[in-house]
Amino acid sequence: KIYVMLGINELGYDFNQTVDRFQSLVNNLQTLQPNALIFLQANLHITEKKSASSPIYNNENINRFNKEVEKLADSRKIFYLDVNELFDDENGNLSAEYTADESHVLGKYYADWVDWILKHAIITTPEPL
Repeated sequence: KIYVMLGINELGYDFNQTVDRFQSLVNNLQTLQPNALIFLQANLHITEKKSASSPIYNNENINRFNKEVEKLADSRKIFYLDVNELFDDENGNLSAEYTADESHVLGKYYADWVDWILKHAIITTPEPL
């Protein structure tokens, strides 16, 4: 299994080029590890306050990028995971209780993140190729 997650810094680059490079990364992983299952993780949201303060680094752009990443999943060898459901508030923003800097989840919640992945990255019956 290979887990891939890029940070939101990539939002500052050309959107289409970033999506293309992500696709290239996935293709390279498949070439190097043809039997691996690849799990593409959604970028985490930021708090509402932080999102409102930037025209680039905001949840609208994070969601836009996440939708493109999700399209790369084929549900056979490449899967999409969106842990935002664990850390988001009711409005789809990173909940302030999980962060000190409005952008990153506090380390004390990494175990919860791992538990979430272990529950959601289970493949019981792969779809036929």
